[in-house]
Amino acid sequence: MMKKILFSILFLVLMIRGNALAEILDLGNGVKINIPNNFEYFRLPHEANWRYTAQALGATEKLIEDTKHSEKTLGFRGTEKITVIGKKGIAKGLGSLRKHLLEGKNIQTWEEYSRISKACRNKGSLILKDKCRRKELFKDPTFQILMADETSTEIKKITKFFDRPLDKIEKKEIEEFKKSSDYDFDKYKTEQYTAEYKGTYISKLVISGNQWFFEKSSEIVMHGIKSKTREFHTVLNDHFFYINSQCWSQKTCKNIDQLMIKIIEPSFSLDTTKIKKFDINKKEEMIKMFNTVKNGYRYYKLAKLLTKLLIGF
Repeated sequence: MMKKILFSILFLVLMIRGNALAEILDLGNGVKINIPNNFEYFRLPHEANWRYTAQALGATEKLIEDTKHSEKTLGFRGTEKITVIGKKGIAKGLGSLRKHLLEGKNIQTWEEYSRISKACRNKGSLILKDKCRRKELFKDPTFQILMADETSTEIKKITKFFDRPLDKIEKKEIEEFKKSSDYDFDKYKTEQYTAEYKGTYISKLVISGNQWFFEKSSEIVMHGIKSKTREFHTVLNDHFFYINSQCWSQKTCKNIDQLMIKIIEPSFSLDTTKIKKFDINKKEEMIKMFNTVKNGYRYYKLAKLLTKLLIGF
């Protein structure tokens, strides 16, 4: 049971504060991030880490290969590293455990296994024991950052979306879109269920001036424990970029967006006073974007492309 619980915790964080900023980390390709004060980070090979976690939770080989194909379309080449940020102690806890498992070692030989088992043994219900183990491995909240090592044809399409004015065909498409009763995003609405995991995603396009990111938020229930995740997807220097947060308490979830923006500020400066959000699952929101945002229709096409590319990501 202990092994199963730890696998579940790893899935929540790896598939997936303070206001001062203590360190700037260079991720390469001209992209840098802030590491907040009283936080630390560890890095893992992304492909091996994701495959291990997916297999541990019973994902089929087809799902794993489909996800790998989606990542290749985004510019991933199998050489990427995922950066996990958390409160001080996460490297010794979660980071150490994950590296131990990726080396093919038995979880019971991990140096902290006995201590955590003893600390949480008498916590009562399964949910309370699960919460105890999570807190021993890492504190609330956590962040993970991933960037493709290369660009791709699809990513280059995104960077060229705004290079020219609307043509006659696109203007006609806008009028047809407004008149139509159909909405092509409906087929991309997703709910995810496995034996261990349940979550529903909401997707929005966030725009501030010439800056944008694709936001996915969800509420997850796993072993009876609720948490919230937030994902930002964008393109930086022609490379796909992703940051994810996960929080468990109302206090830490309250300002999670602002902290995520602070973390990516060295490479992605966003004027938070001018942010506009549009729910891509609502047609009326897209029409509002056409009418209120410069290049609004192009942003709609951008959201449509990203939604297709991120299936399985």
